[in-house]
Amino acid sequence: MQRYVVTSYFRFILILLVAGLVWGCSSQQEKLVGKYIAVKTGEAVLVPASLELLPEGKGFWSIDTDNAPFRWDLYQNKIRLHTRSGGVIEGTLGQDTLQFTLPGTGQVRFQRE
Repeated sequence: MQRYVVTSYFRFILILLVAGLVWGCSSQQEKLVGKYIAVKTGEAVLVPASLELLPEGKGFWSIDTDNAPFRWDLYQNKIRLHTRSGGVIEGTLGQDTLQFTLPGTGQVRFQRE
């Protein structure tokens, strides 16, 4: 009987920990949802681009009249954009900014609109 109580107690603690982790990650993602505009960083040529992070890990990268859909997630305090072709673009999080290093372009910083 005592073993059953201890096992139940550990299961309950484990469920609480998992729920806390899921809630913590989703609240961080919710804070990032919104539209971002590329701003000049001094390192790269400014590309007129915008980035829109939608709820549930979806988004759009827009340049002039072209929109590229992607999926996004957070991993170890970095944002990762998953393209349809299978590529992954990893960026860093700042206060109301996202920064990516793109091949051939350099660093591109997006400021929350």
